[in-house]
Amino acid sequence: MDEREDEDGLVWQWNNLDNVTAWLEVARGAIETVPLYLYEHGALLLTTEDPRLSIDPGGWDTTAVGFIYTTRERVAERLRLNPAGCRGTRGQWVREALRDEVREYSLALDGLVSAS
Repeated sequence: MDEREDEDGLVWQWNNLDNVTAWLEVARGAIETVPLYLYEHGALLLTTEDPRLSIDPGGWDTTAVGFIYTTRERVAERLRLNPAGCRGTRGQWVREALRDEVREYSLALDGLVSAS
């Protein structure tokens, strides 16, 4: 799907990562968005790093599958803060927390740990 119309009648182009990120910010309140990739070659690997840049340069076993994102409210909930106190909450630690969640889920997806 190359484009999508939102509830307000705005048409978003889906073939551009920046547009999808902007839509998640506007429509879902995302403060941080990270793309997700799936590498399948006998085992499954869900990752935030594009495997075509390292283990699958031909891209035969890799596809983009979506995004993980978080909101100011979710960060506040996790830190037990008032969402208003999370203004400007962005940065490397938020992205790394999202990546950690994906790494844990990827291990569960491949049956290496139980999902919690």
